Amino acid sequence: MAREIEYQPLSQSRHQIRLLHIRRFVTDHNSPIVCRLEIFDRLECPPYTALCYARGTGHPAAVITLNDRDFSIQASVAMALREICLKKQHPRVWISQICINHQNDREKSYQIRHLRHVYSSATSVIAWLGPAFENSEVLFAHLAQMATMAQSHDWNGLVRLHSDFSYVQVLANAFYLLCSRPYWSRLWAIQEFAVASRLLIMCGNSTISPRMLDAIQDLIDILQEANSRRPSRRKEQLIQRLKMAFYPKSRSFMANLLARRAARQAQHGSRETFFQKQEIRAIVCSHYYTSRRTITTSRDSWTIPTAAKESTETLP
Repeated sequence: MAREIEYQPLSQSRHQIRLLHIRRFVTDHNSPIVCRLEIFDRLECPPYTALCYARGTGHPAAVITLNDRDFSIQASVAMALREICLKKQHPRVWISQICINHQNDREKSYQIRHLRHVYSSATSVIAWLGPAFENSEVLFAHLAQMATMAQSHDWNGLVRLHSDFSYVQVLANAFYLLCSRPYWSRLWAIQEFAVASRLLIMCGNSTISPRMLDAIQDLIDILQEANSRRPSRRKEQLIQRLKMAFYPKSRSFMANLLARRAARQAQHGSRETFFQKQEIRAIVCSHYYTSRRTITTSRDSWTIPTAAKESTETLP
């Protein structure tokens, strides 16, 4: 039976926090989690990962070994800890459910007031969305490929990547499920997203950076501007397919967090981006196709323009 642990008091004058030190190497998703709580002055902490997540509504459903005692946590949190270990993240983790003594109102109040320091000082912050959903791995891999193509100006590749209508529908369903995760509507997520120095979004065993999600909006905005200057059916079709896949109504909460993070980084002169907008805008708006070829898919047939010379900087 899981028991409560005895928390050692923290010094507020030294701005102390607790870190969860995972002691036993996790080799798979069934490995037991054995860990201890350690106390550090905030300015003298070793590298650690801060874990953010949406609290569940049910009772704790997983047991870990903490300070040589059984300790109950949410099953989703236990899954996140295993994934962090399997990805060879730092063995020390800060997680509010465990590292704050929620029975001590004075400590709880002080720690909550200083959460921004916990996130900004962490070597990495992981926004845990929960277990994988249908085609989540496909979606995350696709988003990474999109960002790489945009960064390398591979417009032909972007067109081909979205030429199969049935595949775009798969992406649209997966992106809808991504946007529907409860994490995005958490009030505390606003602070976590804004101040984290290095943020990763994790769902199951897949990860993605916020800048990849932000790049989707940037890319669509740039293509729409290019199409307004030099309209073409090819650009319009690509824009419509990108909107079909990545513009569900449920994206508002996620889009708000991404916008707040981008605004804060711009304010501090450190916005993460896959490409410089001015550079990419100039390339997109100045190139156009000189010949065409047709690709036929099982659900759709449309023309893919091809440049006279092979180039990754061809305008769709």
